Amino acid sequence: MNRFDELNNNYQKVHHERLYEHLNGRVKSEASMEEKCTRKHYPLTAHSALREVRDSIGLRVVCNFIDDIYTCIDYIKSWDDVSVYNEKDYITNAKPNGYRSYHMILEITVPDEDVDGNIPGHYFVEVQLRTIAMDTWASLEREMKYKHQIKNPEMIGKELKRVADELASCDVRCKHADDSSVMDGITALKKIRESDDKTYILMLTAKAEVDDRVTGLDSGADDYITKPFSLKELLARLCSKERREDDYTPNLLTVGDVTFNVEQQNLASHNSIQLSGPETQLMNYFFAK
Repeated sequence: MNRFDELNNNYQKVHHERLYEHLNGRVKSEASMEEKCTRKHYPLTAHSALREVRDSIGLRVVCNFIDDIYTCIDYIKSWDDVSVYNEKDYITNAKPNGYRSYHMILEITVPDEDVDGNIPGHYFVEVQLRTIAMDTWASLEREMKYKHQIKNPEMIGKELKRVADELASCDVRCKHADDSSVMDGITALKKIRESDDKTYILMLTAKAEVDDRVTGLDSGADDYITKPFSLKELLARLCSKERREDDYTPNLLTVGDVTFNVEQQNLASHNSIQLSGPETQLMNYFFAK
């Protein structure tokens, strides 16, 4: 972690901004290591836990913007005592459930003896790099998957996927909206709304004063939560929004002899066509007008 802290400090001195916002580290518990070794059919040894299982030591780097992630990756690959054992880009190629992150398995050289008695030693470290939006979504998804009994998992899964796609869209818009400078959240929000984008936006921010809340909502946010926030509250707000849409948004819209089935993504008149996700959103917008 010291290496990453040094990177962030040096980057800030040169560029007058931080390369990443948060850095968290963890070592799997003994029980977690045993569980994974057993699941992978490895012997329960220190060698298995630290050499065969390559994510027992983990770091999570949370950046503001997508470009910052790839800048971090370039710096990591330039370090002499670090080699990339494996990497997976789930930002460019998101998982089906909407999960986005960049994963790297690094082999680190250390001057001390390792678990196999080698000097210098070698250890594997898993590094996950995400934007703040990606990290918030991943935390919520994990909270629901492992800690809550969900009454309607299919509906929640679809809502999480939709939220993930909208967060990813916001990440991309923030990346391209102004390449000459880093935007604050209010500026990015205003630019999104100025483009007539009606994507649902929930602000997660440390600015908790009443004036800050009013500014965020007046700038186009649909909801506003301050840090530190409860994942249970965030989930409740998303579920509430989903219920309102189910209760008050008709699934079948008609104009003249044209019928639009929102849920089935189908447009019909003398014949019918199946719409893609973006086409459905666009058609929904036109019918609303």
